[in-house]
Amino acid sequence: MDNPRKTFIKLLKVAVSALLIYFVFSKISFVEVWALVRSVHLGWLVLALLAFTASKVISAHRLLVCLHALGYHLTPQSNYRLYLQGMFYNFFIPGGIGGDAYKVYELQKQFQWKLKLLSASIVWERSLGLVAIGVFTGFLGFFVLKESGFSQYWLCLLVVTLVLATSYYVTKRFFPSFMSVYTISLLLSLAGQLLQILSVWCIVLSLGIASDIENYLLVFLVSSALSIFSFAGIGVREWVFLQASKWFDFEPTTAVLYITLGDQNLPC
Repeated sequence: MDNPRKTFIKLLKVAVSALLIYFVFSKISFVEVWALVRSVHLGWLVLALLAFTASKVISAHRLLVCLHALGYHLTPQSNYRLYLQGMFYNFFIPGGIGGDAYKVYELQKQFQWKLKLLSASIVWERSLGLVAIGVFTGFLGFFVLKESGFSQYWLCLLVVTLVLATSYYVTKRFFPSFMSVYTISLLLSLAGQLLQILSVWCIVLSLGIASDIENYLLVFLVSSALSIFSFAGIGVREWVFLQASKWFDFEPTTAVLYITLGDQNLPC
């Protein structure tokens, strides 16, 4: 049974999601959204789905690498099945336990592996997903700000350096068991996130958008990082894109529909 603090945090996230969704959809027209849905290019959406699926395969393999580093030898088939079940809990089960907690629970129940080590592996490998988001946000921010004439655009590269340095230090200091697989796990995270960016790119193209795509990608990454503050990221991403439509001259309805189509793209 959840303690009061965890229950409060879950209810707060649901409330944030509900409030932001209400705010977003009070600002756009459903008629316009439906018209855009009917005009979406299905070919690009299929490519987006393929890229998204590949990113999840890579993310699942990253978890397997982490478990092997602890001497826990789960088969690839069981690992992928567990990863998909975790995704189901993340997306379709309101409240209750999250997908990551479900993975720990199932592995401990089936194999009696140490709960502390399992929890550490889940936390660490998932944190690498945020590291990958930070890296790509820094690189995209560099180009977007440079193109916009912002003189301090080089600071984005400093952010990338700090993110990588912090990740290495935290792993060495608090998760030494994973130092042997740090490089390969980080590369898998970067590859998985790159595929999610490709998936988002295809979604943008499916909506007939052919210019300033890097702006959409940058806002997508920022919204993904902020999605941890709401229930399954719902509401936050739509709100971020609605606000970004004012800064980057996005068409609000298109921006919100775009992130709705790409709503499966959580931190990889």
